[in-house]
Amino acid sequence: MIMLAKVVPYRGNAVRYALEKEKAKLVKVNHMPEGIDPTAIWYMMKHHCQLHQQDRTVGRNLERLMVQFVISPSKEETANFTMKDWRNLQDESLETMDSLGLIPKGMKKEVKTNFRNSMNVGGLHSDSKSGTLHLHMDCCRVDLEGNTNDVHDIHKRAMMAAEIINMRHGWKQPKEIRDMRKKEIADFCEYTLRNMQEFDIDFYFKMLRMKGYEVTPRYDKSKKLVGYTICKNASVFKASEIGRRFMVS
Repeated sequence: MIMLAKVVPYRGNAVRYALEKEKAKLVKVNHMPEGIDPTAIWYMMKHHCQLHQQDRTVGRNLERLMVQFVISPSKEETANFTMKDWRNLQDESLETMDSLGLIPKGMKKEVKTNFRNSMNVGGLHSDSKSGTLHLHMDCCRVDLEGNTNDVHDIHKRAMMAAEIINMRHGWKQPKEIRDMRKKEIADFCEYTLRNMQEFDIDFYFKMLRMKGYEVTPRYDKSKKLVGYTICKNASVFKASEIGRRFMVS
C-alpha cells in the first residue's frame, strides 16, 4: 500500500473530485452530518478554520485549509474488501498518522497531527483501465478543538504510516509497489517508442494516456517542453526516474 499526503490549495474542488469523480463512492464522513454534499463539506471546513483563526497569536494567517491523502493498496491486497473494510482503512490511516511524531529539519519540538479528531471525508475511486481501487481523503487543517494539524514533512509521515499499516496487514511495502509500477511504465514506454515509425511526442503522450496513465507535460517560460511526469494510481514518476532514455532531451 502507498500513502501520499499534501496540503492542497484548491480546497472545494478537492472535495468535489474525491466524491464526484466518475464512479466515485462515498466511503465515510467524520464529524459532519450524513448526506452533506461536497460544497457544504468544504464550507463547513472553511468556516471552522476561520472561526479559530482569531485564536492564532503567532505566525501568518492559515491559508491552505485542507490536507489530501491518497491511499493506494494493490488489487490483491483489497480483493475481498467490503465498504466497511474501506471505512476501517480510512480511520486506521488517520489514526496511524496521528500516532507518529517527527522532528522536522530546523525544528526542536516533535510535531504531531490530530486528523482523527478533525472533519474528514473519504471517497473510493476506481482506476479506469485496471479497475484498481484507491481511497481519496480530505481532512480539515484545524481539529475540533481548534488546534492546527502540523503539516511539516507530511509526505514523510504518510510514508511512515503506510509502512506501519503494511506490516500490520502483511502487505507489500511502498518501495516494492513503487518499483513494480515504475518497471511497468518503463516497459510500456519502451514498447511504445519501439513501435513508432517516427517520433511524435504528442502521439507518445496519447498512447500513454490510452494505457490509463496520467501524463503531465512541463513547459518553461518560452512554452518549450522541458519534462513530464507519469502517474499510476498514487505513484508519480518524473521521466528521468523511469529512465534517461525517456527524458525529453
